[in-house]
Amino acid sequence: MDRATRLRRGRARLRGAVGGDRPVLSIADIFEDPQFLARETITTIQHPVLGPLKMQNVIPRLTATPGRIRSCGPDLGAHNDEVLGGQLGYGERELAELAAAGVIAPPLSDGADGRS
Repeated sequence: MDRATRLRRGRARLRGAVGGDRPVLSIADIFEDPQFLARETITTIQHPVLGPLKMQNVIPRLTATPGRIRSCGPDLGAHNDEVLGGQLGYGERELAELAAAGVIAPPLSDGADGRS
């Protein structure tokens, strides 16, 4: 049996097993797919520096405890001082040198949003 025949038969078995024939979606397709939109799988949250940010919503969404997204997560470099300085003992000069060399990133925000 040639490869093309095996692939066709395999796809047919999969369609029967999973009950449908949905295409594999690209990330761009997901943002416009009617099923994803109806289930509110993608949500928009406000990032303090970047503005509106689309991201995956909480999955699964349960009736009694649906969950929610509280933030986008910490900014890149937000915990450098706490972890590298406070826990590992790096000094301000060492942290500045690491940042200047591109080894660590400075925070994106100034911390005014209360998350840094």
